[in-house]
Amino acid sequence: VMSWNKMNVFHWHIVDATSWPVVSEKYPELSEKGAYDSKKMIYTKRDIRIVDEYARTRGIRVIPEFDMPGHTHAIAASKPEIAEPPSGQLNPALPETYTFLNELIPEISSYFTDKFYHAGGDEVNLKCWKSLNEKSLIDKFITNLYSIIKNEGKIPITWQEMITEHNLELPKDTIVQVWKNHMTVKEVVEKGYRVVTGSGDYWYLDCGYGGWLGNKPSGVSWCDPYKTWQKIYSYNPINELSDEEAKFVIGGEVLLWSEQSDPTNYEQQLWPRSSAAAEILWSGPEDVNGNRRTPDKDVLKRLNDWRFRMVERGIRAEPLQPLWCVRTGRCDMHDLA
Repeated sequence: VMSWNKMNVFHWHIVDATSWPVVSEKYPELSEKGAYDSKKMIYTKRDIRIVDEYARTRGIRVIPEFDMPGHTHAIAASKPEIAEPPSGQLNPALPETYTFLNELIPEISSYFTDKFYHAGGDEVNLKCWKSLNEKSLIDKFITNLYSIIKNEGKIPITWQEMITEHNLELPKDTIVQVWKNHMTVKEVVEKGYRVVTGSGDYWYLDCGYGGWLGNKPSGVSWCDPYKTWQKIYSYNPINELSDEEAKFVIGGEVLLWSEQSDPTNYEQQLWPRSSAAAEILWSGPEDVNGNRRTPDKDVLKRLNDWRFRMVERGIRAEPLQPLWCVRTGRCDMHDLA
C-alpha cells in the first residue's frame, strides 16, 4: 500500500522500552527476557531480511531504529548492570556499556541493507545522571555510538533533542528527525543539518484517540486533537525557510505509534490520511501556478476516489465523508448558502 501511495521509506521503530523483540545471535537473552513473548513476538534475522527484501522490490527502503540511550528498559531484563530498570536507560558511565554496543550494533545493523541507521536519542531522562556531568555523559555516549554506526558504513539519524535540547555537535551528515513541532525545522537547518520532518502538530496519526491509562477517564493523548486529512494536507514542510534552507529538508514522515494500534485497526489509521501527506511530499506545498496547496474540493475528490480504489483492493481505508456527500459533492458549506 505504501508503494501505491508513492511512499518510499519504512521507518521501523523495531524496539522500545517495553519490548526488545529482535533476536540477536550474540546476545540471545535480549529477546529471551525482553520480548513480550520470546517464541511468538520476535523478529529473527530471517524475518527482518524477508521484510527488507519485500520492501526493496517495491521501491521502499527500510530504516531501522534502535533507540538509545533512553527507551531501553527491556534491555534491563537481561543486562541490569548497564541498563537501569527503573528509568530504562543505558548507563553511559560504564565501560561495559560500550563493550555491549560494540558487539551488538554491528550485528543488528547488518540485518538491514539501507545506508541509514536511526539511533533514536529522544526523551533522555537526565535526572538519572544528575550526580554526574550529564552533558558530558550524553556527549560521550553519542560520540561512541555514532562512531560504531559509521564504522559499519551507516549514516546516523537522530531525534531532534540531541540538537535542540542537548546542543550536541554531531557529524554534519547526521539526519535530524523533527517531531515536537513544525517550527523546529528552521532551528535545525540553521545549524547545518539535514531534516526529516514529521511534526506532532500535523503528522502524528495516533493523536486524538484519548488517553490509554485505565484509571484516568479524562485523559487525552499528548498531541490532541485528531489529525484530520485536512490538517495533514495543510502542513507546509518548508514553511518560513529560504530556498537554500529548504534544500536541507530531505523528506517527511507520517508517524503511527502502536500504543492503540495493532493489526485490527492500523489500516484505518494510516489510510487515506497518509495519502494526503504523500501528495504534499511528492508534489510540494505549491501547485504549478505557485499557489499554496489547500485542502479544497479538488483534493477531496481525488482522495475520495483513491480511498475507494484502496478499499476495492482490500484495504480498510477509513471514509472521509458520508456517502451522500461523495456522490453529490454538495457538503461544503459554501454550497449550502
